[in-house]
Amino acid sequence: MDARAVDRPQLEAALRDAAARPLVIHHFATWCDPCAEELPLLKAEFDVLRPLGVTFVAVSWDLFMSALAPQDAVAACTTFLAGYGIEFDRLFVFTGSPPELFESQNIEHGTVPCTEVRARGGRVVASFPQPLFDDAERASFVAAVRTAAKA
Repeated sequence: MDARAVDRPQLEAALRDAAARPLVIHHFATWCDPCAEELPLLKAEFDVLRPLGVTFVAVSWDLFMSALAPQDAVAACTTFLAGYGIEFDRLFVFTGSPPELFESQNIEHGTVPCTEVRARGGRVVASFPQPLFDDAERASFVAAVRTAAKA
């Protein structure tokens, strides 16, 4: 997994570079209880969807509520995700301010977890501003990823 701390320009550049493939961008934080509750559910879906050629990207909000050094936050997030057995292709710990991230990624609600599905080229296919706890929400997520993979 490519794991690093990034500011707004670096995150935007990395997501542009990854846009040659469909993307799932998952925003989380290690201090977020719903994030921890959702990860095992996402793992099962990611395992099924991975063969579709999707790039899975995690964006950590850990530094919004923590005084860790960025590299320490990268290590903490890597360990946190590994504890759930979930694999992202890339992990970015955002080093900027919340408003910068929200503006950059068009996040209106300002809560984690949230997940976005993008087709090749970066077009947003679906956005899930809440945890994907129930079967219907996860079915919508899976359908969006399949749509993005075909686009």
